[in-house]
Amino acid sequence: MDNERLQKVLENYSEKFESFNSDENHEIYKWTAVSRFQKYWDLDAENFGAMFKNAMGGDESLISESSYQPINGVVFLCKHSHDIQEAVRGEFRKLLASDDSDYAARQKRAEAFVTNMNSLLEMVASDKWKYHQEISSALMFLTFSDPEDNFLYKENEVKAFMQYTGVDDDIITDDSIDLTRYYRMCNEIVEELQQHSEITEAVDDALQEEADRSDDSSVTEIDGDNHILAFDIIYCALNYELYDEMPAATRKKRRKKTAASAESEQKKNEEDRIKKEIR
Repeated sequence: MDNERLQKVLENYSEKFESFNSDENHEIYKWTAVSRFQKYWDLDAENFGAMFKNAMGGDESLISESSYQPINGVVFLCKHSHDIQEAVRGEFRKLLASDDSDYAARQKRAEAFVTNMNSLLEMVASDKWKYHQEISSALMFLTFSDPEDNFLYKENEVKAFMQYTGVDDDIITDDSIDLTRYYRMCNEIVEELQQHSEITEAVDDALQEEADRSDDSSVTEIDGDNHILAFDIIYCALNYELYDEMPAATRKKRRKKTAASAESEQKKNEEDRIKKEIR
């Protein structure tokens, strides 16, 4: 990693911190979301779907887009039937299993989680593809559960950070991510933060304000290792123009359609064409 460029990102993050933690932007919500999850999460809850919805707080803005709503997807599946809800619970149990920081094994579990959850969705409602899971959602659930040994992930932001800081590593290839290499890169940021007390102190102050406002001190205690902060730096660098030289465009590939959804879209297009001809 180009240390000079990393320093530039950290310098800009520090200078603009108040602007992207104003009432309008409030990026500190990432810490609040993790704190809420840990407060309400119960893998053995009688109603897993209701517990999950409460733990996630109804806020999908961390990873969601109009065409990608993985949190709503979990809630949707759990509402379908008791058997499906228990299948979802089982997938989370496997995803969050202890592994003594074996990141290769964790990656396989994350990939299996995505595959199995999407198979459930395909079986229940193949037209609801906006409710699908991706590796970013699997890593979000892992990080919410254990922020001390995981990092959040968004493909475009990570690609931009890698390009700007000259990370020459095969972290992202096609639609996959090398979890071990990604976590190694994030840990480099964490290590560098030890030399930037102005950043960690600004975050601590913002978290204390959150704690005072909500009368809940738990938000100040969930990121002792600065893993959420490392991702926030990656995220804000792209979304708040912390780069003095913007990286090349990192447009995300459109997801692959399932056979069922492709057939449905083709049928709709044909119906629209016939209607136009009639008119």
